[in-house]
Amino acid sequence: MKKIIVQLLNKFAKLVSKRQARAAAEKRYAKLQTEAQKSQQSCQTLQTKLHKAQRLIALGLTQATMERILSLQPSLYSNVASSDARRLNSSVRQLSTTLPSWLQQGLFDNPLSAHLHTEPHEHLFMVDCGTNDSLALHVFLVRIGKALEQANSTGQVVICGETSYEIITYCRQHQLSTLEHAEIPALLTWATNQKLEKQRISYVWLCDVHAMLPLDAIQRATEVFVDCPSAALVVPLQVQTNNNICAAYALLDQQGTLHHFPRGMPADHPYHGYRRAVDAVSSTLVVIKAQHLDTLDLVALGIYNRPRYQITELLWQFKAQQLEAIYESALCYQDENPYHPFDTPEYEADRQLFFKRWQTQLLAQPVLSGNSLMNPKHLPTVLVIDATLLTYDEDSGSLRMFTLIKILGEMGYKVTFFPDNQDNQFKYRHALEALGVEVFHRPYTLGDALCYRQFTFAIVCRPEIGHRYISFLRLVSPDTKIFYDTVDIHYIREQRQAQIENNPTLAEQAQATKRQELSNCLLADRVIIVTEKDGHYLQQELPHLKMSIIPNIHQRQPLPETGFEQRDGLVFIGNYNHVPNEDAVYFFIEQVLPKIHARLPEVCFYIIGSNMKDRIKALADERVKIIGWVDKVEPEFAQRRVFVSCLRYGAGMKGKIGQALSLGLPVVTTTIGAEGMGLVEEETALIANEPEKFAEAVCRLYSDAALWKKLSRQGQDYIKQHYSETAVREKLSKLLEETMTESDSITSEVWDYEHEYRAVKEQLDIMERSHSWRVTAPLRALRRRLTKA
Repeated sequence: MKKIIVQLLNKFAKLVSKRQARAAAEKRYAKLQTEAQKSQQSCQTLQTKLHKAQRLIALGLTQATMERILSLQPSLYSNVASSDARRLNSSVRQLSTTLPSWLQQGLFDNPLSAHLHTEPHEHLFMVDCGTNDSLALHVFLVRIGKALEQANSTGQVVICGETSYEIITYCRQHQLSTLEHAEIPALLTWATNQKLEKQRISYVWLCDVHAMLPLDAIQRATEVFVDCPSAALVVPLQVQTNNNICAAYALLDQQGTLHHFPRGMPADHPYHGYRRAVDAVSSTLVVIKAQHLDTLDLVALGIYNRPRYQITELLWQFKAQQLEAIYESALCYQDENPYHPFDTPEYEADRQLFFKRWQTQLLAQPVLSGNSLMNPKHLPTVLVIDATLLTYDEDSGSLRMFTLIKILGEMGYKVTFFPDNQDNQFKYRHALEALGVEVFHRPYTLGDALCYRQFTFAIVCRPEIGHRYISFLRLVSPDTKIFYDTVDIHYIREQRQAQIENNPTLAEQAQATKRQELSNCLLADRVIIVTEKDGHYLQQELPHLKMSIIPNIHQRQPLPETGFEQRDGLVFIGNYNHVPNEDAVYFFIEQVLPKIHARLPEVCFYIIGSNMKDRIKALADERVKIIGWVDKVEPEFAQRRVFVSCLRYGAGMKGKIGQALSLGLPVVTTTIGAEGMGLVEEETALIANEPEKFAEAVCRLYSDAALWKKLSRQGQDYIKQHYSETAVREKLSKLLEETMTESDSITSEVWDYEHEYRAVKEQLDIMERSHSWRVTAPLRALRRRLTKA
């Protein structure tokens, strides 16, 4: 009986304390309003701004957004004392409790989504309420409903923790389940029981009403689980109102101490943008795959005081089962909760408990030091520099490098990518980050990537990029093995174009490109070429050049479902920013297609690809169909009978031809188109150069079912044998191993010191002018040496 009375007294004391706090807050706000009314015109303007903020709350905007709006015109504060201004800013936090009744009613009239259910469904959201404001909870639930609608999914919400009578009434009105406890072990125990009973829950979300759920949250989380079959838990990024990191992943040392390395850093910094497996967390807003819940020892979670160690214990239990926790920065919450430090006595007690449970495994953890925070597992590193982000769905060069980076990651290398134009387009940046690649984008420079570390390897692509960065890398990171990736031999392509077009200016440009490319080849430790033919051209100029062939890579494709009889039409695909592709379309339509129509008048020509110019679109008629860019190439190719590639000039391997062959689509091309691929006439393709012969080959293949089936089968087998990921992985592994055992290949005879001085000084000048990077001490010393030279 005595125990019951004590519990009642404690509850009464909490209730009194809450009422007193609310009364004090109302009193402070009333005083604030009185002071505002006595202010001059500027203060009245500020009051108007506050009323606008009230309407913004009705739209579900966060405190940070409102504070940002209020601070857009700092002159409004000019006649207000600084203390008053601070109190006015702090009052924004309480505006939601002072909304006019008609605004509150308008928000409540916004119904919860039909995708939210009262019974268990695919997604279970366990929401730590942490508020007595039913309006804030309603806005949060509406947000969850919109996220479910966007993902075309369904879910159930459970409100957790001690709540007010107002919240309880709201939950009853909307038939929401409630739990008295908000501790993680209790929540997961309840979720496990629900899953075992209902068998309908796939994902469990631990949420906080003060952390705004992004509308694409469900898509981002499920994408991680699909991409990473061993993932049991997804860790999000939590960002504060100033766009600094509040919580995310953490690092764990051999003593079991959590280190929140990202806290306080800009949320867009490349260090924290890429997907990775983690050993510890500072965020508690995790997503758990429900199928793994019943394998956990949830009792062990209850021995810890703080949620972060509870989640880390959960993570290590998954780790013991060969499962992973994946950090995903694209799953980003806007969080207004204050940050709780790690240095409290409760955290120290939790550390000791965690160390006692996992001592053996912790001692196997890599030692953390200042230089290893960006690479705690001490993996070999690769820096890749290209002109732009990799538009893998637009051009074959980008697709090749994208696949090479993927292979490097699978081989255990930590890859950093730097686009020279510092592009930040989310689609292509996120595709790399999802592979675990650190992408440096605007406003971050190459200097930021090189701060406090050196790379094991660097791959520098294309002539201008190599000319700009190889010398700089050689001096700043002398231990780095540098590869120059030609992509294709650019000066050969330009020479061929100049010859066809009889263009002296282009011929001079080709000579300048040639000098640039050959210089890059000499300065690099090893040159990467795409075809054996490319190597032949370089060896004519540099007989002793060290080269390795890394060709285009084509994914293994299933056998086509449509056969000869179900297909019709001719097709070509390309990126039309690449001049040879544009020329091939014009030449085919003007010189070849009329000859084909003379024999097969009903045949249509379909043009697919990106960056299509208006003058190409103007070619459309009844028998020339302009398709443009498509998200999926396979369905388009599956409808067509023959791929035509009437290239008159170019260099390197033609990705479009390999793509067609890998999909079982027979090809008619020119000698230039087939160059370097080892295609054999009438075995893997038909090859012709003159318009008449080219048209004859197209008509023959279009009409001969036996020949079509033969080329379809043999072409696909050829690509699988020579240009699959497995074949290229072996070549790449051999290249990296050989390069590590070689002595430095740069000698004084090929080192142009005057050129290197200019190149490096130019890079340092750019970095010093950048506000996003502080020149480190080693580079400042290097700059002093160069200045004295």
